[in-house]
Amino acid sequence: MVRATWERQLGNAYQAIGHIDPAAYERSLAWLGRPVPHSKNKLTLSLLVQVLRQTAYRLLPTSIVRRRREFGEARLEAARDHEGLAMMYAEGNKMLETLNSALHVINLAETVEPSPQLARGYASMAVVAGMVSLDSLAKTYGRWGYDLAQKLGDQPALAWATEMIGAYHTAIGSWEPGRKAYDESGKIAEQLRDYRRWEESVGLKGSLVYYEGNYPESLEIHTRCYESAARRGDKQMTSLTLSGRARNLLRLGRLDPPARRCHSARHADHTALGLLSLRGLWLPGSDLPGAMGSGCPSIFAGRGRVISPGKGKHENARQLCAHVSYRQGT
Repeated sequence: MVRATWERQLGNAYQAIGHIDPAAYERSLAWLGRPVPHSKNKLTLSLLVQVLRQTAYRLLPTSIVRRRREFGEARLEAARDHEGLAMMYAEGNKMLETLNSALHVINLAETVEPSPQLARGYASMAVVAGMVSLDSLAKTYGRWGYDLAQKLGDQPALAWATEMIGAYHTAIGSWEPGRKAYDESGKIAEQLRDYRRWEESVGLKGSLVYYEGNYPESLEIHTRCYESAARRGDKQMTSLTLSGRARNLLRLGRLDPPARRCHSARHADHTALGLLSLRGLWLPGSDLPGAMGSGCPSIFAGRGRVISPGKGKHENARQLCAHVSYRQGT
């Protein structure tokens, strides 16, 4: 199990710097004898098994669920791997894989003593249930995750739980509870000096504020998050916060032609410039910025994908839209 732990820690390190690659977590699970299904048929079967297992855990007495605790540590290790996988799959819009790993987390963690992994897993399931419009179930999972994290006194788990609760409220347009959840998560993350979690929580609050129509506040929030991510050298978070700034600048009408050009070439990801290029297609009389010219392709951090300048602006726009919309909802 030592090798599996090393692989998981490698996956965690990659994730902390915004490198989205599930390979390390998948190798860890292979070392634990739990290979990840990749074919569609195997993935569907695995997902069905996890759904049935979670249903059984909800219906059967706790004593039956806990008969298998002799494998507790190995199960927790596998739950940690699937937690990392669920986040990475979600980043890539792999919904079946995300749901499968999210269910694995709670199904594995529920067979051992209550743990931070279970609290985080419950909170994550709140978002997953919300995605399929199971609002009552989503609220229940969110409450379980929050209550368990508080009971265990685990601050990182509590920061995650409140962030997920905020994401659920944002998805259903419940602005005030979402703000409160993000504020609590950000405060805890700041106390822990977990700057990646702080940027995520506060940045998501910035998106919520954007959806409310408060563009100046959203711009200020995304600017603070961008500065923090840039200091850490996190390319993914830098990209996402640049994108958030660009959306607000567009709404505020504060974009002049030089602002659209490729002055940010030092950043490996130009998602924000992609948004500006898309906007250039929609504004009558506006020219496409130099960011799409032959000297400055947009490189998407953590994905290894290059938007080729030679494909023409409309083809580039389609690619940019596909990559940008996965997280920003534009």
